[in-house]
Amino acid sequence: MKKESELIRFQYSEVPLTQRNLEDLQTLIRILRIDRNRVLQVVFPGYDDPEEIRIAAQENGYYLGMGFPMDDFGWPHPLILAAEDLSVEEVEQVIQAICGEGKSTEEIPVVMEKLKDITKQVFGEK
Repeated sequence: MKKESELIRFQYSEVPLTQRNLEDLQTLIRILRIDRNRVLQVVFPGYDDPEEIRIAAQENGYYLGMGFPMDDFGWPHPLILAAEDLSVEEVEQVIQAICGEGKSTEEIPVVMEKLKDITKQVFGEK
């Protein structure tokens, strides 16, 4: 039986983050390779590009998922983009761009090229 993952949640009121907070996130991302029973959740209340990021270590790389609020479009749930088996460098590039530089996800090659819409898989067809 697989052990359930523990969610480690960090919440930030604005981006870009301080250098210290950014370095802490990057360290935690690397620690996930050692402790695969943990999932890192980074939440930005009121921010919509993205509002949430989830990162987990996998056997062949990292999972990276992002949630985007879709209230303005009448959706009952967020848009979820995700990718598996990313390198640590790819995940760190995304975190650096969003959390360190305040870039839009549309400006980040890893997001645009590798993350896919998994909203229907998470929430169903509705």
